[in-house]
Amino acid sequence: MSARVNYPFGVRGYQVAAVQALCEGVDAVYGSAVQGDIIEFGTGWGTTAGILAQAMAAAEKGWPADWAQRHAVKEKRELFLLDSFDGLPTAEHDADRHMPHVQSGYWNRGSGKALDPHQLMGQCGQHLPAERVRILKGWFSETLPMLPKGSVFGLVHIDSDFYQSAFEILDYLFANDCFADGCRLFFDDWNCNHASNKLGERRAWKECVQKYAPDFDDCGDYGPLGHKFIIHKG
Repeated sequence: MSARVNYPFGVRGYQVAAVQALCEGVDAVYGSAVQGDIIEFGTGWGTTAGILAQAMAAAEKGWPADWAQRHAVKEKRELFLLDSFDGLPTAEHDADRHMPHVQSGYWNRGSGKALDPHQLMGQCGQHLPAERVRILKGWFSETLPMLPKGSVFGLVHIDSDFYQSAFEILDYLFANDCFADGCRLFFDDWNCNHASNKLGERRAWKECVQKYAPDFDDCGDYGPLGHKFIIHKG
C-alpha cells in the first residue's frame, strides 16, 4: 500500500530517485511492521525530511486503524532530525581532507547551511504534529548522546557527506543497538567522490561492518548517488 506524496517544488532529477526510495522505505517499515522511529542525519534544505514526514503521515492513513496495535509496533512513530544547522564541519580526518569535493572547495566548512530548526519544523509540521518531530541541533558527536535511552529506528537516512560524521553515526547506532530488525538504512552520498571505498560513507560502512559484523542485505544503489541496506538481527 504505497504512500502518496507530493514532491516539493525544485526537486532536481537525481533527487527524484532518493525521494522515491525513501517513500518506499517508509512504506516497507509500516507495511512490514518494523519496529522503531525514523531518523535523518543531515537535513540541509529539508527536502528529504519533509518527504519523510509526508510519507509517514500517508502511511498511517493507508493502513487499518488497528494495524500498529495488532503488530505490536509504535502507533505514533517519531521523526528525529539531526543537523548542525551551521553547514559542514572542517574536514579533519585524512579520509575527508582527501575527498575531491573537499579539495575543490565544494565541501568546505559551512557549506550546505540552509534551513534553521524553526524553518525545518515548519516544513515537517505540515504533515506531522510538532510533538512527533524531534529536532536536535549540533554536531553529531554532541547530539547522538541526546537520543532517548533505548532508541530503536526502523529507517535511518544518513546524509552526512563526510567519513568522520558517518562513522560517528554508525558506530553509535551499532554500539547502542539502535537498529531495528528489518531497519532500512539509506546513504545519500554513497557514490560521491569517485565512489571510492577509501572515502566518505563507503569507508565508514566498511569499517563498522568489520567492527560489528552485522547481518544485512545489500539492496544496491538508488539514483546516481544513494545506496540502501536492510539490517537484520538474530
